[in-house]
Amino acid sequence: MEIKPEIRLSDLLREYPQSKNVLLKYGICDCCGGNLSLQDHARQRNIDIDTLLKEIQEAIS
Repeated sequence: MEIKPEIRLSDLLREYPQSKNVLLKYGICDCCGGNLSLQDHARQRNIDIDTLLKEIQEAIS
């Protein structure tokens, strides 16, 4: 399955718990902002969304 930037963080972690290490690498945790999209988190932290998505895809494959 391809992860979309619009996925909510809480949904991503529920469906793909193995993505957590990638998120933590970028300082993204589920304690706050679980209802925000992956795109929103990337924007807030000035992270390239394409790089983040690629790393998540690799982690869940």
